[in-house]
Amino acid sequence: MNLLESIKTASIDAINASKPVEIVYGIVLSIEPLKIDLEQKLTLSESFLIVPEEFTDRKINIVIDDEEKEIEIKSALKVDDKLILARVQGGQKYLVLSRLTEVDE
Repeated sequence: MNLLESIKTASIDAINASKPVEIVYGIVLSIEPLKIDLEQKLTLSESFLIVPEEFTDRKINIVIDDEEKEIEIKSALKVDDKLILARVQGGQKYLVLSRLTEVDE
């Protein structure tokens, strides 16, 4: 193995060792306080979670026929929601990416 191949191999090994991103599945155990169980291996508390705005209840202003109205969007996480999360590099934080939906067959 030449020097260039050795450097490439060492670089790839370093990236893999740092685990830049890992996709995991979880289920919401409780809301207050927020707890998510990761595939029955680990339970994450709120301090380890990054929850985007789209997974919260919130009010927004919209314009319909030149009239501004405030509407409420109810999209907060609920107990038993199944989620897809990404483990952020370093493994200390998890970003909620999406809800999984059940498909009736």
